[in-house]
Amino acid sequence: MDKYINDMIDFIDKSPCGSWAAYNSINMLQNAGFEKYTGEIKEGGRYYFTRGNAVAAVVKCGSNLRIGAAHLDSPGLVLKPSAELVSEGHYVRLNCEVYGGAIVSTWFDRPLAIAGSVVIDSGSLMPDVKLYNSKRPLCIVPNCAPHLNKEINTGFVYNKQRDLPPVFSLDIERTILEVVAEDMGISTRDILDCELFCYEAEGGRLIGDDMISCGRLDDLMMSYAMLRGICDANGNNTSVIILTDNEEVGSLTMGGARGSFACDVLRLILGDNFRNALDNTVALSADMAHAVNPSHPEFYEPVSRPYLNCGMTLKRAADKSYSTDPVSGGAFKHICRNVGIEYQEFLNPSDRRGGTTIGPMLSAALGVHTADIGAPILAMHSIRELGGTRDALDAYRLFKGYFEM
Repeated sequence: MDKYINDMIDFIDKSPCGSWAAYNSINMLQNAGFEKYTGEIKEGGRYYFTRGNAVAAVVKCGSNLRIGAAHLDSPGLVLKPSAELVSEGHYVRLNCEVYGGAIVSTWFDRPLAIAGSVVIDSGSLMPDVKLYNSKRPLCIVPNCAPHLNKEINTGFVYNKQRDLPPVFSLDIERTILEVVAEDMGISTRDILDCELFCYEAEGGRLIGDDMISCGRLDDLMMSYAMLRGICDANGNNTSVIILTDNEEVGSLTMGGARGSFACDVLRLILGDNFRNALDNTVALSADMAHAVNPSHPEFYEPVSRPYLNCGMTLKRAADKSYSTDPVSGGAFKHICRNVGIEYQEFLNPSDRRGGTTIGPMLSAALGVHTADIGAPILAMHSIRELGGTRDALDAYRLFKGYFEM
């Protein structure tokens, strides 16, 4: 338990945004003997595929098919081009947008580092893409004191454009690209473009003996468990994981679940006639689930109420915002029984609409029964989310058992 949790937190800490999560996923796969796909699939081979920040991994072994899917991106703050805003002739702030459905209040008064992709002129049409991580705090979003903002504790509404740009420097000539270029040992002139995210500089921590406080548990806890599961599994199945990008903003990108990545990977593995394999399997779409918050139990469904460390969670909805159907729900419960873990169920209360996942997109694109599952957490989409240690390990046991089944 302890080693797995520490390894998972280390993976998440080293993955401050989608591009870094993809990079670290590939490193994990390579260390487990996976090779980059170069045009040939051999029986017994282990391969990985990439498209943008999306990553897929395949173990080709036999005719039985197992498919798992999760996403690598998380809500956060992304810098706009020419990000510097000089305020009051004294402060340099960084103009930013909110990526995904972040709880913006949690981003205040925390030291923020910066990481992402930097595009460098290669001298040809396709530029070079390098990863950047400051690994140290570079900016912070300061709150306004209650002496001045009398409503700060009584329902004050933060304005994303006015309140969120973090303070970066007291030197009004300083630019963020200068810092990036200095850290990378290049000139600012070499940088053609970039996608840079703020992230909390303090990493994940255990809370007591059984809770995990960490940014980006959604959805890197599931992605990590799926990666470890396929790397460690010893079975006679053709196993596939699809780790997509941009789930938090709708998935309509080259690496998103609404694109062709998953179908393209399966065609390469199984050939154009892969319908029979899909008809005889159930896929798992893994995204975090909502545990009951003790401060607001009234927000939850009266009967199906997940709690931390009480089992992996099956999610369903009558409006099909989750992909679970009776076949995939039954298959999920069978897997749990087979590997010896408990399970819970989550539904939204009938008067409150919830979110969705990549499950419906993949189920529709592939035409495969898909169970929407995940570990329950509190404070989803906060800068720090709260999960359970047992749930993290159960996720790994579930996926490893599924790939071996």
